[in-house]
Amino acid sequence: MALAIAATFVVGVCAVNAVARIGQPFPGFFVWENLYVPAVGEPSWTGASSGLRYQSWVIEVEGRPVTDAHDFENALQGRHAGDEVSYLLEQGGERYEARVAMMTLTWRAWASVLGIYLLDALILLVAGLVVLYMKPADAAARALFYFSTNLSVYIATSADLFGPYLFRVPYFLTLNLIPLLVCRLLSHFPVGRTRSPAERRWLAILAAISIALGVVSNLAFFRNRTLLLAVDTVTHSLLAAAGLAGIVFFCWHFVRARSALVRARTQVVLLGTIGAFAPPVIALSAVFLLGVPQGNPLARRKAPEVRTFVARREPQRGGLIKMQSRIYPRCSLIQTPIRHTLAER
Repeated sequence: MALAIAATFVVGVCAVNAVARIGQPFPGFFVWENLYVPAVGEPSWTGASSGLRYQSWVIEVEGRPVTDAHDFENALQGRHAGDEVSYLLEQGGERYEARVAMMTLTWRAWASVLGIYLLDALILLVAGLVVLYMKPADAAARALFYFSTNLSVYIATSADLFGPYLFRVPYFLTLNLIPLLVCRLLSHFPVGRTRSPAERRWLAILAAISIALGVVSNLAFFRNRTLLLAVDTVTHSLLAAAGLAGIVFFCWHFVRARSALVRARTQVVLLGTIGAFAPPVIALSAVFLLGVPQGNPLARRKAPEVRTFVARREPQRGGLIKMQSRIYPRCSLIQTPIRHTLAER
């Protein structure tokens, strides 16, 4: 119950703060608290159309050195939509200048980015709470609650990374807990099998790794860009591995299921799992193993009527990877595990 209250509070605060930005001037691009420019926004935004490169680091604003978001906001104070601002940025060791006009964050611009984050977070939070309410004593229901709630907080705090920067610490912790909670969900999912005692040991090891990665990410956020990028590579490799494990898990139990109920249950969830995790697994493998650049069409393809992810390597030639989630109608990844977790075994 404490976790549910805390998650609801965090998601609610992120939602209120995000809505408060509607109608306010902003630079035409988003920045993190450490002045990293994420690959988030629309082509029509002045940042993208002016030549500013996503996955850059802001060094100066109007010739004034800046070291964090506080300096950045002070340098822009008093500016209005339409005012052009000169920036010195750095990407991949190369410095360049860009002049970007300030914009107003309209309802449409807000909905296309922050609105999607918040809708996603709210759906996942409600899904987790419903499952916990329906079957509070069931291990599979609790596993789904932890997974949905953690993912909800991660997505909500992703929006907070663009300001006002209140939840950076839980953002990195929840991000790094995703592989653990995927594996925990698989371990408890009702497919008519007996859990092995070794699963608890492996989950404990993965929990220690996840927490350590979250702590190191937070410590390196301002201090060490190289370490931050290296930890992020490990994190998203684990995310890809967890997604692949989910696909293999449900394929295996679909083939070997002795019960028609288990086979039907596994088949439906398998399709949702493939729709959710196959795109990021393929995209991350292409980025890391084959050196495919971030603009490849494979990483941007959308699949209708499933929950999918867009994987980007940031910055180009060795930087952060962002998993941008999008929701489509009849979101099978959210609906089917709930339906079958609540079903009688």
